[in-house]
Amino acid sequence: MDNETICRDLRRHHVIGRGHDREPLVDYAVLATTFLTVTSTAVVSALRRDALPRELPLRDALLLGLATTRLTRLFTREKVTRVVRAPFTEVEEGASPDEVKERPRGDGWTRALGELLTCPRCFGMWASAALSIAYVFAPGPTRFASGLLTAALVNDYVNLRFAKARRAAHA
Repeated sequence: MDNETICRDLRRHHVIGRGHDREPLVDYAVLATTFLTVTSTAVVSALRRDALPRELPLRDALLLGLATTRLTRLFTREKVTRVVRAPFTEVEEGASPDEVKERPRGDGWTRALGELLTCPRCFGMWASAALSIAYVFAPGPTRFASGLLTAALVNDYVNLRFAKARRAAHA
């Protein structure tokens, strides 16, 4: 049974509305199930080992949050990770060579993964879960990696502000 048939059946039973024909809903469900399975398995494993932190210090929460932002941008927007997105995306017409503008392509899994890899909000949940799980099982190395990602994020911000100030000075 293909996605189109499933969507037609779901629409007939009033489970979904119109316009969902091109959306790979079954593949989205598999991605969501994978996410929930991996994160809940990690939580159960941490509980069994009594490894789940009783509290999350504000410093670590901020570090993980900033690192999540940078990791998300790395995977969804950077040229260097285009190789990861390429099987699932296509470059939008009119995009300049120094600009990363991609959109999901294809159907089914290809489209679902393309949506995930081009959506910072969507991928951010996965990045946040990965860093949080890593923090539970290996807090020291995760803090170090998060520190690197956070430093890169600060660098991006400073460079952006510097470029904006230079443009304003030359305007």
